[in-house]
Amino acid sequence: MSSAASQQCQTTAAPPLRSASRLLKPAKWLVLVLLLGAFAAYLWANQSEFQRLLDLSGITVLQVVMGRAIAYLALIGATTYCLRRYAPNLNSLEFVAASSAGTILSLPGAAQAAKSAYLKGRHGVEVQRSLAISGVIVVVALSTASLTALIGLAWLEAHGMANLHLLWLLSACTLFGASLILIFAGRLPKTGRLQRFSYFPETWAQVVGDHRRMLTVATLLCVRSLSSFLAFGLLFAALANVPNGLVVGGVVDALTFALRLVMITPGNLGVYEWVVALLSSSVGSTLVTGLVCAAIYRAAGLLVTGSAGLISVLLLGGSRDYRKESVK
Repeated sequence: MSSAASQQCQTTAAPPLRSASRLLKPAKWLVLVLLLGAFAAYLWANQSEFQRLLDLSGITVLQVVMGRAIAYLALIGATTYCLRRYAPNLNSLEFVAASSAGTILSLPGAAQAAKSAYLKGRHGVEVQRSLAISGVIVVVALSTASLTALIGLAWLEAHGMANLHLLWLLSACTLFGASLILIFAGRLPKTGRLQRFSYFPETWAQVVGDHRRMLTVATLLCVRSLSSFLAFGLLFAALANVPNGLVVGGVVDALTFALRLVMITPGNLGVYEWVVALLSSSVGSTLVTGLVCAAIYRAAGLLVTGSAGLISVLLLGGSRDYRKESVK
């Protein structure tokens, strides 16, 4: 096919894609309203249990926030370490400030858009490169989370917990799928319609092929998975009346990390809460406990992200070198 014909084909295909995208946006907001409405209605119908769950100790809340903070720092460390391959002078504080602003907005793609704009404008990193690096980070983090879930499930089986077949299947399939993506995403064809996206598979292959860098990244993301596992596990154990609550909660948290791959509503608000509730009920807890755990855990994450962004901005504002560079 000639280049002119190929361009015409892409042009004719673009309007239907754009119209489909426009139709999906209101659908996402409708789903969000329905899920949050169901969330509020269910808690209202179970007020006695809901009020009992709110009696949470300050030490537990502090432990959850600390766990989320360690997980966040490990994720930021892994991301910036990967990005420095293409942006050697990357400032971690700037990156945290840019990414936290998008995350707090909870709009579809806001965090990635903020990071990509910062990397492109400040360091000349192509958007496809930053997308590829973000993709590698998410897939490796998904792999470590699935592995953590499998280890937790093995521990629960050894301690007499039964009927975990569905969770075993979900963990194994997620780990297998993430491994396939990690291996083959860098081998996408760079011809035809995909030629304009050639930076993506090229960057993916370069990052994954740098084994020394990937080992450091995988180690940091294992720290992220373990910290998140313990943070949610401690919260779940404090609220749910189930045996081995810490490990059960950790497994639930590890399994829900896959939601980062699909953004059904802005920030997966409502979706995350109900998925956690359903998984919690499948391991002997209640839907109310799952909903409350998810809401508290989300709030702790927003607190950590917002605090990190604010501290970064304050530190940057107080840095003479940064002010001089900004003036230039």
